[in-house]
Amino acid sequence: MLPSKAFSERLRALVPLVTVVFCVSQPLLDMLIFFASKNDWSTLPTAILRFCQAGLIVGMGLILTRRKWVYALMGAAFGLYLAGHILACCRYGVIDLWLDLAEQLRILMLPSLTLGFVTLFKANDRGLQALGKGLLINLCLIVLSEILSVLTGTEPYTYTDKDRGIQGWFLWPNSQSAVISMLSPLVIVYTLRRWKGRLLPLGLVCLASFGILYLNATRLAYASLVGTGLGLGVLVWYLDRERRRQGALILFIGLAFLLLYPFSPMRETRQQMAENAGIKQSWIDEAVAQYGVPAGSDRTDNQDALRAAYRYDLQGLVDRFGLQTTAKAYDNTLKASRIFDKRFKRLTFCKLLMEQAPASSWVFGLEIGTTRQQTLLFDFYTRSWTPGVEIFEMEYDLYSVFYYCGIVGFCIVVGLVICVGLRALLTLLRHTRQRLNLEWIAFFMAYGICVIYGCFTISVVRQTNASVFFALSMAGLWTLTPNPRRNSAA
Repeated sequence: MLPSKAFSERLRALVPLVTVVFCVSQPLLDMLIFFASKNDWSTLPTAILRFCQAGLIVGMGLILTRRKWVYALMGAAFGLYLAGHILACCRYGVIDLWLDLAEQLRILMLPSLTLGFVTLFKANDRGLQALGKGLLINLCLIVLSEILSVLTGTEPYTYTDKDRGIQGWFLWPNSQSAVISMLSPLVIVYTLRRWKGRLLPLGLVCLASFGILYLNATRLAYASLVGTGLGLGVLVWYLDRERRRQGALILFIGLAFLLLYPFSPMRETRQQMAENAGIKQSWIDEAVAQYGVPAGSDRTDNQDALRAAYRYDLQGLVDRFGLQTTAKAYDNTLKASRIFDKRFKRLTFCKLLMEQAPASSWVFGLEIGTTRQQTLLFDFYTRSWTPGVEIFEMEYDLYSVFYYCGIVGFCIVVGLVICVGLRALLTLLRHTRQRLNLEWIAFFMAYGICVIYGCFTISVVRQTNASVFFALSMAGLWTLTPNPRRNSAA
């Protein structure tokens, strides 16, 4: 039975409120996860809440859209993909199917929410205006959490093992870095529109958004600060004559943080990492010297020396695939920068795992439980080994979607991301003057930031606290990009 027209209208009127509540709830859920993890409480309730939110958005979209076949097609594609994925996992050997299904649902949340919000924003154009308000409140909550975490001393650091960077009551550094990076251009442009011609509100928002990016201490956060501050400042100054003073203010604040780079926690973190790399290289040289390998050698064919060198951080790979296969994958290197590179190690593990997998795993993906290996874990600070389980989950969203979802899942998720970007770029090339407005630019910048994070971190597809904002940025970009068939329904 189809919902009545009156019910649909009432639901349409709720779109702005639902959008604001959705945005505001995200940092609150993240804080709950932070404290639950620190106190060894279950994070299942917060995960269920996020899935319920996604279900609400998709359900509202299904009711409001005239193209219900699009939702039916999405549901059929997801169902067929998940059935194929489960069969592929069973063929390779099931380890923890429920954990794997939870991972799959987290990944599929991105296309689901994107479609849902596109429908909501087209059903009620005040939804996009409400999105700016919700994101501004979101930013205020993040700033408040960072201030309170520092004042109370409740583990505010981005890098907890180095006491560097500030991220507040949020658990995942990379995903939180992505969230604040994509928030910045959207919140700044909303402030420009909301308080037209006023410098004080804009200055406060710029200081807040650039400040948390500066203190975050990750490289991508600092790059986002520079790109947003300089790029958005120049574009506002160039495109909107009435807001040239505000554009100059954005540019000035961005340049100020750029000049503060020598004092940034990101630079201090990189220096400390470089010092640690030197210490690790000395350990490698010391370990291989007893087998006659000169100190400073880049590589060797001596198997005993390689075994001694790889024992520090590659023991899990050696236990799973053998020394010869591991050494070949690493080109017999003795460079500590490569041996201790966790991202390359996890990428190598998944590559070797996929080489042993049947064809069905290439099509539908690996079970995430296969990336866990019982081995000896090395502690950098105590320089000792303890038995444990090492987790080799991918640290790049682009690769992880392929390895965990296979070719089919990769086409569903990454295909959507590419489709949104190509549609925006083609429209920009055809209608440059029409499309170069500040709202469209802000969503395009947020989209671009998400894509960059997805290529270099694990932060925007597999972490739901960031993927929801990726979905919002894609939905906003799609909505503001004109449809060639203008008379088509949402």
